[in-house]
Parts: sequence; structure tokens; C-alpha cells
Amino acid sequence: TGASMRSRLASLDILRFLAAAAVMVYHFTYRYAQPGDPSLPALQAVTRHGYLGVEVFFIISGFVILWSTQGRSATQFVRARLLRLYPEFWVAVIVSAVIFALVPGGFGDPQTPFSVLLNLTMVPEFLGARPVDGVYWTLLVEIKFYFLLWLLILFGQIAHIERWLLGCIVLSALGVFVPLPGALRSVLIFPYGPLFAAGGLFFLVFTSGWTRTRVIGLATALPTAAILAVRGM
Repeated sequence: TGASMRSRLASLDILRFLAAAAVMVYHFTYRYAQPGDPSLPALQAVTRHGYLGVEVFFIISGFVILWSTQGRSATQFVRARLLRLYPEFWVAVIVSAVIFALVPGGFGDPQTPFSVLLNLTMVPEFLGARPVDGVYWTLLVEIKFYFLLWLLILFGQIAHIERWLLGCIVLSALGVFVPLPGALRSVLIFPYGPLFAAGGLFFLVFTSGWTRTRVIGLATALPTAAILAVRGM
């Protein structure tokens, strides 16, 4: 029902807020703290793991971006994503660039106007430029996921999305034990693929309920993602 959908979206917004707060606190109390700084040792013991809010964001993206594909053509999906992301991103890039230019040696380095222009594409690494702000690395990961979903819509495979999500989970779980070829790692968005896939399965549960396959898929995806996250520490 509409009320149920609004309730679910409110829950996701709360989860987004908590994840964003965790990442922010991590950066300000731990990531950029001086080595050996004894000022907040008890707090840092907790906030040092706040970066895992990024993993939560990837699960949420798996949910909401798969939701956004429903009833849309490949062109409509791309248009919706562009309008949703780029205007706010352009503002963030310009504000970041101005701050770093005015306060050199802080959280970022000054950029040339051309480098800032390349950053407005959201994929400056592909154009030979470095990101204005290192935290924008997550956007490239997100774009890979969008691109894969766009391909599935384009080739009429979105109706079979559950199979593709399960395939991603199985191959990612295999990657925990054996090295995967570089091309396959890229397609799987490894090591973050299981997070997006888990979010996608949660969306399918949300829309049509639990099945044995979805239980097994999530029971595989979440531990796999956790193992990969621990390795990333």
C-alpha cells in the first residue's frame, strides 16, 4: 500500500542518516586524527569502524536502485539517475574545490580549473584526473552498479534479476577462497558486489516475500560481504 511504501522509505532514510553519521564521525575523530592522539581513545575505539557505513550505503543502493528500474526503459532509467545525482554532485565538487583552494593542506589539495571540470563528469579517474575529494570514490562504485542494471534493462534481463543477483553472490563467495580474474572482479564490482546483491534481494523480499532461494542467497551474501569487509580493514 502507499502507507506501507512511505513507511519503508522513512526507514531507509533513517538508515541512510545513521550510515552517513557513522562515516562523518569516523573521518573527523579517527581518519584525520593525529597518530597516537590520546584525546578521545574511548570514542575512537568505536568510531574507527564508522567507515563501514559505506557498506550499508551499498546495501541500500541495491534496494532502491533496483526499485528505480521498475517500469522504466533503459533510457528512462539513465535519465532518472542523471537528474538524481549530477546537480547535487556538481555543487559538492565546486564547494570542495573552493574550500581546498582557500585552505590548502587541509582535507584536500588545490585543483586546477580543468581538473575540477573533469571531476564534474563523476569519473575523473577515467580521464586522467584525480578526484577533488577522495571520499567521492564511492560514486564510481555506484556508477558501475547503475551501468550493470542499465545493461540488464537494455537486454530484457531485468525480469530475471534474481538469477543475476544470485550469480553475483555465488561468484563473490568463490572469490573469498580463490583469486578471481580482473575482468570478472570488475563485473562483480568485487568486493562490494555482495552488498548490492543483498540489497537487491531485500527489495525482492519487500515486493514479493520470502522464498527459500532468497533466504539462502542472503545467508550467503551477508557473511561473504562481512568477510570481505574484515579483510579490507
